[in-house]
Amino acid sequence: MAYSAKGGNYIINPGDAIIDMIPMLSGETDIIEINRSFFLEENITSDTKMTEPLKVIGNIVNMSGYMKLSLNVEMKYKALCARCLLPLDEVIVLNFVKTAAVAKSLENEETDEVITEYALIEENKLNLADIAEEQLYLEFPSRHLCSQDCRGLCQKCGHDLNESDCGCSLTEPDPRLEVLRSLLKDTDNKSETQSKTHKTHKTEDEETGNVCTDKLIN
Repeated sequence: MAYSAKGGNYIINPGDAIIDMIPMLSGETDIIEINRSFFLEENITSDTKMTEPLKVIGNIVNMSGYMKLSLNVEMKYKALCARCLLPLDEVIVLNFVKTAAVAKSLENEETDEVITEYALIEENKLNLADIAEEQLYLEFPSRHLCSQDCRGLCQKCGHDLNESDCGCSLTEPDPRLEVLRSLLKDTDNKSETQSKTHKTHKTEDEETGNVCTDKLIN
């Protein structure tokens, strides 16, 4: 069954990603050349999208004891800058080597080792889409930037700071500290009130003292 890239015009047969391994497994050949193009059924991440078929070039060689798979994978895709959300045209190129092995022969191997070290042959077929996708997941960038010095978007108004400054205040009060600020304010107010009360009492005492002094003099 054919499928197309989301938003693309390509119709790619999934069979393009399948390598028939019978000629090598039966001893008819010691090398199988690979030059295929196909889309993956899903994008590697939710915020990226393939723009062209995945290109897979390489070979499988019978090394008299094991089969070595050598691949060059190239994927062109669209992504967004993690800071300013600018659309980006990106390309990732991977070169890697795995050992091709019949899946049933690895039943006793550790799962993690099988995933990272082997390309599995199931029902005499090798699925390049599964192999390429797995490697892309391992090496795909965690984020994309339009440039290392991208200033991103203003967190307050959303303006692109690469174009110009927006004038928004860069300092915002931490809401977690509002309770503390409120307590400190109440404490300051109480201290100020007590200080004024003390001064008032002192003034009254001084005035009373002056009156008493005057009476004594008289």
